Amino acid sequence: EAVVLQAALVDDEHRGGGIRDLRRDRRGHAAALLQRCQRADLLPVRLAGTFVVDTAGIVRYAFRLAQKRHGAPADGKRRVTCVDKANVLKSMAFFRQVFDEVAREFPGIETDHAYVDAMTLYMVQRPLRFDVVVAENMFGDIISDLAAGTIGGMGLAPSADVGDAYGVFQPSHGTAPDIAGKGIANPIAQILSVGMMLTWLSDRKQDRQASAAARAIEAAVD
Repeated sequence: EAVVLQAALVDDEHRGGGIRDLRRDRRGHAAALLQRCQRADLLPVRLAGTFVVDTAGIVRYAFRLAQKRHGAPADGKRRVTCVDKANVLKSMAFFRQVFDEVAREFPGIETDHAYVDAMTLYMVQRPLRFDVVVAENMFGDIISDLAAGTIGGMGLAPSADVGDAYGVFQPSHGTAPDIAGKGIANPIAQILSVGMMLTWLSDRKQDRQASAAARAIEAAVD
């Protein structure tokens, strides 16, 4: 299961490998100034403050999500993996710095780091080791598609765009017009997206019925 923050949180859940991939969207890789400046105090105040707040927010969301889960399928450990390219881009070194600072707030959660190119290998070789993965938007977009591939394809991958007040839940794949009307479209991503919506509603509204319905959907699909 993985994440994207864009004034909303995007949350692509891939059940098979148990990976939650969280990716940060707003400003992300396109933050050119951050490629020149590694420290927030060298940036324009508004950009620096927004970048820190946004990045810390999505990272904190990742750790809170890990607290609610049962850990990585391979070893049962609650783990958050930071995926970046900190060895090349200073913006990503800054992303990792914020990740490490937030991680100290969650001593019970194991942390891990991976460069995005290496991560594509690890997700194929040992996908069951990962629990929650957090990344900048472009990297998250790439590895979330790869995660879907490890469990059978985009037809199994639900997604959610979650903001402070609203959420939009839908399959990760597109409209697939090439198979329209043929009766072969896989409905699992749509069904799991509904389950994610019910989980989100149950958390926000403390609705036990919604929570029970979400668990029933997950159990039925599993």
